[in-house]
This record gives sequence, structure tokens and C-alpha cells, in this order.
Amino acid sequence: MSLTHPLLGKGRKPFYGKKREQVVKKISNCDYNFDDSVWSNISDEAKKFISSCIQIDPSHRPRAEVALRADFLTKRPHHNFNVHTMKKVQESLVAYAQCNKLKQLALMVIAHKSSMDEVTKLRQVFSKYDSDKDGIISLTEFKTALADSNFSEEDIDTIFQKLDVNNYGGINYTEFLAATLETQGRIETGRLAEAFDRFDVDNTGNITKKDLIEILGKKRAALVDEIFDELKTTKAGEISYEEFLNLFSQRMGEEMHRLVTIMSEAHLMLDDEPSNSNSVHQNETTSEGKEDASSLVFVDH
Repeated sequence: MSLTHPLLGKGRKPFYGKKREQVVKKISNCDYNFDDSVWSNISDEAKKFISSCIQIDPSHRPRAEVALRADFLTKRPHHNFNVHTMKKVQESLVAYAQCNKLKQLALMVIAHKSSMDEVTKLRQVFSKYDSDKDGIISLTEFKTALADSNFSEEDIDTIFQKLDVNNYGGINYTEFLAATLETQGRIETGRLAEAFDRFDVDNTGNITKKDLIEILGKKRAALVDEIFDELKTTKAGEISYEEFLNLFSQRMGEEMHRLVTIMSEAHLMLDDEPSNSNSVHQNETTSEGKEDASSLVFVDH
């Protein structure tokens, strides 16, 4: 179902509710419709595809690999991508693993609201990465896609873990889309404002810890604390709209440069370790070095 939302209906879900609880209830009861005007330009074939995926009984839903072979998807035109496009996507995936948690969450929100027209090329790139067409990019597939990069296998493992925001053991479509949206160019301010409003639950003009806990749930309170510690906001416990926009002011290239520099330094530190230690001590030092590199370079789930 997460696959159909960003691809169809101009980013509009067939479930509507002013509050998250209302939306969750409608999803649980499979209470949806295509009455919104945005669906008037969506084909009957697309609506039929959505309806086939939205079933209360899981046994009635098509498996991901079956859904991806539906006529609606397979009959659509495919695109050929040049080396430059694929390189930009690769760099964006790596840079996303480096960016802070709130920006990752914001990009997930924007990805959910992106229309099919906006992300057609990225959807095709996702399909290229997802070689077995099961709807998830596995670690093996990810390593194959980054085989021509300068990153070590260890680095690629770490990048993969950071992209797997939902801890599925793989990168799903929305995660991939969130990580690559900025390859399309700078995200419009209006889209960022929508994401900010989504986080500003109380409509105070600022994002507070209470807002994020309401969205993410009380079990993610530690993550919320990390977000605020990471940003060092002007006013404690609040993120202003300007501070939120600043998260997107940094170019992807700058994030990539910082990422490569930190990872290079981490590897140099490991290489400089004395070689006359016994093997047990060397293993312990390497393990500690890996942990330090991860904490410096990537945000933790």
C-alpha cells in the first residue's frame, strides 16, 4: 500500500482525516474512496490496482512481486538512464545517510506526497536497483548498485543500514524516494512548508518535542531527544520554520564531501594502529574503530 500512495493520486491518499487517529481508523477498516477531485484524472486501471492492494484480509492482497507485475505497472514506458543520472542517484543515497534525522523524516513526508509525474524517473531507477522486482532493495542488490563506488564493503553496509529507516532489512520504495528526491533539484519551499506543517501538530509555528512524539509515538521519545540535541536550536525544545528550512540549504555535494572526508579520516586512523599488537587486541581495536566511524558519519536509528 505504501507503494501505491506516492505513485498514484498526485500524492493524495484515498483515506482522509484531519487527525492521525482518524486516518488510522479508516485504514484499519479499509474505509476509502476516490471522491476527491484529484482522482478524477486517474485511470480506472490505476484505481483498480489500488483497490486490489487495499484489502482488510491480508490473504486477499497481492504479494509485492505479484503487484509489481500488474499490467498497470508493466505496460508503462521504461526509461534508459545515462551514467550521470545513476551517479547522481548513488551520491544522493550516500548523502541521505549522512544528513540529520529530522531532514530524513521531512524527506519521507515529502516522498509520501509526491505525485507520479514528479518521481517517474526515480521510480524507474528504483526498479533498476531492485533487480528481483520484489519491491525491496536488498543488501546484495544495494552492493551491486554501488559496486563502482569508492566505498568499502563495510562502508556500504553502514550506508544501507542508515537508509533502512523503518528497519525492514531492506530499502523500500518510499525510503529510496526520500533519499533521492534532491536529485530532481532543490525542493520547492512550498513542499517544505507542507512538511513543516505536518510536524507542527499544535499549529504554534514551531516544531516541539511534543509534536514529534505525537507523530512518532512515545516509544520513539529517545529519537526525538536526539533530533533536538543534534540541531542545537536557538530556543530550547523548539524548531523554528527558519531552522527547519536551513536543513535543506546545504547542497548535496557539500554533504558528500563531508561524508567522504570523515570516512577517509576514520580509515586512516585504523591504518595507523600499531601492527605489533597480538591478533586479539587488533580485532578489538578495529571493532572500536568501526563504531567510532559509524557514530561520526551516520545517524543512528
